Amino acid sequence: MWRVPSTLRDARAGEIELFVGFETETLPPEGWLRAMMTVRDAYPFDYIVGSVHDICGRWVDFSPADTAALTADLGGPEALQIAYFDAVTNMVESLRPDIVAHLDLVRKYEPVGFRFSPRALRAIETTLEAIGTSGCVLDVNCAAFRNGYGPVYPLPQILERARAMSIRVTGAADIPFIMSIERSPGYQALVGSYDATEHRRRMEAPTCTYLLCRNACELVGFAVIRRDDDGMGTAQLHRIAVSPPGNGYGSAFLRKICRWVFSEPGLDRLWLDVLPSNVHAARLYEKLGFVREGVMRASLRVPGGRQDLVLMSLLREDWERH
Repeated sequence: MWRVPSTLRDARAGEIELFVGFETETLPPEGWLRAMMTVRDAYPFDYIVGSVHDICGRWVDFSPADTAALTADLGGPEALQIAYFDAVTNMVESLRPDIVAHLDLVRKYEPVGFRFSPRALRAIETTLEAIGTSGCVLDVNCAAFRNGYGPVYPLPQILERARAMSIRVTGAADIPFIMSIERSPGYQALVGSYDATEHRRRMEAPTCTYLLCRNACELVGFAVIRRDDDGMGTAQLHRIAVSPPGNGYGSAFLRKICRWVFSEPGLDRLWLDVLPSNVHAARLYEKLGFVREGVMRASLRVPGGRQDLVLMSLLREDWERH
């Protein structure tokens, strides 16, 4: 299997840079993940393309008749679409491919001018969150347009939403933005702040990850995740802040962070601490499933004394049930 592409790449060395990858399937339904991971681990592929062509072993794009029968069995077009995007989300979170192919293949046989319903779009947003937090690249595929099935995959309404929902890992170049949020009026007392040297030191630590939140092309927030290094499968939401507040950025960003944390195998508990006076933040955490565990008395040193901190946590089963 590997001999042909590797031989071709060697033969063209110096003329063109060739990358070798493979496209996955979610078949057979009972053992697809194990089968795909076996292939992926057996060869030094440059990239993996994750795709879904079926729902529970039944094709969604083989023929109009097959798709119509599957649609009827599932209860209608919207039910078919939601089931499909749920399957894509599961594939992304389980396999974590480099590229996600033809995201809205399920609309292949829909009429010209088709747009997804609000309920289907909510399922799509969940899929996009999984793609973003898993670090995947979204494939723009011309096959639909080339073969007369409407615009490219995915539709423009999905591409626009994908761009608006972007989340990425940050680097040292983003420190000025992070420090500007930390120094916004009222944030210092609730969030705290570091200087540039301390932020750079933490970014370089192997157990620490900085994340940025965007609204369209504008940076609106950051978070710091710190993995506990005791082998117990826990991580701390060390810091999260958005600006300006009151626009729903914090809730959406926190939801993405939780999905990102629990997409990593072996991480089963996300914990944080919050000042008792930060009532708004505590309510937000509780809304997303965090549970108050207790009060850590006088655990924070502040000018003029010490303050209590409220300890809260979210378990993997809490998140999956939420």
